[in-house]
Amino acid sequence: MDGIDVSVVETDGISEVRPGAGRTYPYPHALRAELQAFLTNPSIAETDPLVDLETRVTLAHCDAVVRFMAEVGLDKGQVDLVGMHGQTIWHRPAARFTRQLCLGALAAERLGIDIVTRFRHADVAAGGQGAPLVPLYHQALAAKLDQPLMVLNLGGVGNVTYIDGDVVIAFDTGPASALIDDWMLRRRGVGLDGDGAFAATGSVDQTILAALMRDPYFAASAPKSRPPCPAPRQ
Repeated sequence: MDGIDVSVVETDGISEVRPGAGRTYPYPHALRAELQAFLTNPSIAETDPLVDLETRVTLAHCDAVVRFMAEVGLDKGQVDLVGMHGQTIWHRPAARFTRQLCLGALAAERLGIDIVTRFRHADVAAGGQGAPLVPLYHQALAAKLDQPLMVLNLGGVGNVTYIDGDVVIAFDTGPASALIDDWMLRRRGVGLDGDGAFAATGSVDQTILAALMRDPYFAASAPKSRPPCPAPRQ
């Protein structure tokens, strides 16, 4: 929840991909705080329709897209579709359940552009772990590179993609920036560690690291994915 990422990409959806400009826009402060508060009590996610919160998350994403297009000089007639991830608030693929906040019809009406959304939902329903886009993007980027190769992506959660032609294997490696984002918010009152500057001042505590690495997740076989980390409790 450090921000809403927006980028423009030209692609044939298979092997040709040309990344363009990208920006990150912060969530409105009150909305971010409400999302984080919600994650301290996620048990209601299976029953609560979250209509108001989902609407505001969708509109925040639409506002980010509109701002981005204005800043980079894109007209909506130049955009074939918008892939809108929304905000994941509950993710348990082993139980075949995931929940993303994003109202595609509202976004399409607001932007006047075709919307593709609920990526996690469709992938989990098909038996996947709910993260279908990153591996395919990595495969397209690596189409002309020597293979096999692996790509490591560090977001809120880390993930790795193994690519060898049509063979693509991907899974989460464990938590990444989500942990320090939560720590920075709790201890410093800011939402992230910009450029990793604060983390770079520290050193690895090998004892704590060894204890963390004993988590059963790291010994589990792929496919596997990590649920979103809960917001820090005060």
